[in-house]
Amino acid sequence: MKFWLCVSAAAALLWMTPNLTSNDAGAAAKQRNETTLAGLRPGRDKLRTATNVHGPYYRQVVPGSNDVLAWVDKAKHRSLRVELDKESVIQSITVSTIDPLIDQPSDPKKEPDVPLPSVKLTTGKGIRIAYNVCSEVEYTYGDATSSGPSTQHGNELTLLYYSFDWAGSKVPQVMEVSCARTTGRVVQITLAFPSL
Repeated sequence: MKFWLCVSAAAALLWMTPNLTSNDAGAAAKQRNETTLAGLRPGRDKLRTATNVHGPYYRQVVPGSNDVLAWVDKAKHRSLRVELDKESVIQSITVSTIDPLIDQPSDPKKEPDVPLPSVKLTTGKGIRIAYNVCSEVEYTYGDATSSGPSTQHGNELTLLYYSFDWAGSKVPQVMEVSCARTTGRVVQITLAFPSL
């Protein structure tokens, strides 16, 4: 009897709310933008925030230059890169399992390994590398602005490109998600404040 009452109440609630079609649900999904990746907000957070979240053991991607920095976890085969402007404000964030920096030899005393569990490398809406697949990205953010085949560092990928310019100039403008073509798994995500 209780089950029937619950079903009846749910049906009445659905009857009283405006009818939502699958197109309405799809339109709502298309309006989902992203503001964070790896616990950082491009365009707002500075290097200090990144070191507070991921630790002080980053490396310069280009020796002698502090505009692109990376945290590398060779054990889990993951990396986190940030690009900074002249005031050390993060302009873009990339989390990856295919970054060639992961496989480069390094001096553990100068560039120690940094633990980067995938849960720390998620988007604000919960998508993470080496865990989610492309269809889950599209379910979460809606249809990509554009998509297609891509290759990067010898990997055959499917690239999903999202433009968030509709959300206003004070939030990240672009997100790129790369998925391995063979498995569909997300292998790289970039979130950028300016357009890429």
